[in-house]
Amino acid sequence: MSSLHTPNEIESILNRLSIYQGAQQTKCASELENVAQQSNLHRIVTPSLMTYILEFVSPSRADCVIKAACLVLANSCTTDDLTNCKYYLANGVSERCGSVLSERGASAACVFAVLDVVATLCTGCRDARDAFRPLIAPTLSAVKNHKTNLEIHFACVCALATQTLADPLSSLAVARNNGLQILVEIYKWSAKQREAQSRSQDDHRLALDTMKWAKQALMNVLRCPASDVDMFCAKIQWGTFGTVVAIDELKICAGMERKKILAAIQQGPSGSTTSS
Repeated sequence: MSSLHTPNEIESILNRLSIYQGAQQTKCASELENVAQQSNLHRIVTPSLMTYILEFVSPSRADCVIKAACLVLANSCTTDDLTNCKYYLANGVSERCGSVLSERGASAACVFAVLDVVATLCTGCRDARDAFRPLIAPTLSAVKNHKTNLEIHFACVCALATQTLADPLSSLAVARNNGLQILVEIYKWSAKQREAQSRSQDDHRLALDTMKWAKQALMNVLRCPASDVDMFCAKIQWGTFGTVVAIDELKICAGMERKKILAAIQQGPSGSTTSS
C-alpha cells in the first residue's frame, strides 16, 4: 500500500524531477511512480498538477521520466470520473504521446507506459478515440521496433482494441497501416509464448491476455461475429495456416463494413496497392 500524497507533495517531486539529472533523476522518477499507485489519485491531481505532469511527456525527457509521468496520467483517470480524461484531451496529451512514439527510440517500458495512457483514455472517454486515431500508425510501429517484447504486444493490442471499439474510422486506420496483418502476427506469436516451457507463469498469463485483446481488436476491426474470430484464431493457434492465408480466411466474414476495411487493406497506407 503506497503512502498518501498531497498535491503539494506531488508538486515537490515534479519540481525536483525538472532539475535533477542522472541517478537523482532516476530516484525521483521512482517516487513519481509510487504516486501513480495511489488509489484516489484522480481526486488529488489538480488541474495545475495535470498541466505540470504533461510537461514531462516529451521526446526530450529521459525514458524513466516519461514512464513515470504516463503512469500518473493513466492512473488518475477512471471511468467513474472523466473530468481528468477530458482535461488531458483538451491539453494535447494525444499529441504528446504521439511525439514520444514517433520521434524517438524509446525503451520498451516507456512505450508500454505511453500506450497504457492511450488505452486508458480510450476506454474511459469516447472523445478520446478521435483524438488518438493519429497514433495508430506509431502504435503499430512500436511493435515492429520491439518485435519480441510481450509487454509491448499486450499494450499495443489493448490500445488498438479500445481505439477501434465502436469507431469504424479507427478500424479503417488500422487496416490502412497493415494493422490486421500485425494483429494476426501478435496473436500467433503470443500463442507460441503461451505454450513455451521456458516462459514464466506471469509470461504465460500475459501471453493469454495478449491473445484475448488481439482477438478483440480483430473482431472490432473486421466488425464480424465473435464466433468467426474464435474459429479463425483457433486455426492460427494450431498452425493450420500462415499469415497470408489467415488474412484470406478472415475475408469470409460478411458485412459492408468489413468490405470497406478489406478494400482499405488492398489500398495500403499511402494509396499503393498491397497484397493481402
